[in-house]
Amino acid sequence: GAGPVGLVAALTHLQNDIPVRIIDKDPNPRIGQRDAGIWPRPLEVFNFLDVPEVKDLGVLFPLHKLGTKEPSELQRMFLVIEPTPAIPFFIPKMWGQDLLELTLRRHLEKCPCFVETGTEMQSFKQSGEEVTAVLAKTQGEDGILETFTTKWMIGADGAKGVVRKQLGLTFQGETRDDFHMVTGDICLTCAGLNRVISPYFIRRQHS
Repeated sequence: GAGPVGLVAALTHLQNDIPVRIIDKDPNPRIGQRDAGIWPRPLEVFNFLDVPEVKDLGVLFPLHKLGTKEPSELQRMFLVIEPTPAIPFFIPKMWGQDLLELTLRRHLEKCPCFVETGTEMQSFKQSGEEVTAVLAKTQGEDGILETFTTKWMIGADGAKGVVRKQLGLTFQGETRDDFHMVTGDICLTCAGLNRVISPYFIRRQHS
């Protein structure tokens, strides 16, 4: 998987002179936002890996308008605290996942290492010494199967991925029917909206 977890794992190994091979079943990089928040601990990781773009180009969480039709007050989501040597990053930054993945891919290419897109792992088996995986590679309209053997494998293909399912690992959680959230990439153009203050639109349920 070539999401943020897989890309960070690959970059960490390469910077420690450990060769890697990273694959992703999607033929093209993902477009759109999934999560834009980079928290202090990941900021420390990116600083350790010498990926300064996240800190330098990421923006602070914006001011929020609280209230419905008229703003009642202005406040920040997090307090602005000066960094210290012990805790260099206090404040989260906003940096979209699509931009983060693009940035990490560019750092990988300097190593050099390139994400093998359109390549999906179908199955794997492991012994005490190695892991053997069967990969399905898409080339045009044709598919090619490849058997690949390595000493270690990192499964960063997500909760619905092959690794978790084949290992029989459970994914415990709950589905709440009383709470719903919709996320979308929406462009609004109207008076009173800007990139400095982030508005909240609240719909109240009436009994």
